[in-house]
Amino acid sequence: MLDWDYIARARCGFTAGCSAGCIRLATRVAYIAAFGLNHTGGVYAFGLFNTTIFANAGQVVTGNQTPHFLSACRPNYTALGCQSPLQYVAERRACTGNRLLVTSARKSFPSKDAALSVYAAVYTAMYVTLVFKTKGTRLTKPTISLTLLCLAVLVGVVRVAEYRNHWADVLAGFFTGGAIAVFLVRD
Repeated sequence: MLDWDYIARARCGFTAGCSAGCIRLATRVAYIAAFGLNHTGGVYAFGLFNTTIFANAGQVVTGNQTPHFLSACRPNYTALGCQSPLQYVAERRACTGNRLLVTSARKSFPSKDAALSVYAAVYTAMYVTLVFKTKGTRLTKPTISLTLLCLAVLVGVVRVAEYRNHWADVLAGFFTGGAIAVFLVRD
């Protein structure tokens, strides 16, 4: 909890030269700016970090390829001696495309973009619903929450429409981000 009396006393001790009061005030203001009230910013950043870790771990472990993998890989079928066009491209030397694009095209499940967007939307919507007090209208909080969730779903739709992820990848990302947000906010 913030000690506003402490901040007021530190402000009163402020002089033209940087005194101990000035340092205390600057430290307290930096602390508030970095972590917000009740460490909300720290918890939010911790959740973003965890969502990224879970999504990256899932992508590395599963190794599912994105829908645009063949256009990023540009495989050399003759060098591999392929007998069938349905053969799975598993060897790294088969790809003649940009290495960074091929590496990112091998990571599809779960969609990190979908996970992060749903985490941000659900966390913010729950925070707005639980913390803000609105007196004028009863539709402010639901409107803000619905707008955030619609934008997060739009990110998933765009990922599927641009052939960057499969629909199952996006749904798994939605579940991952939503679960982490609910876990962190429910306390």
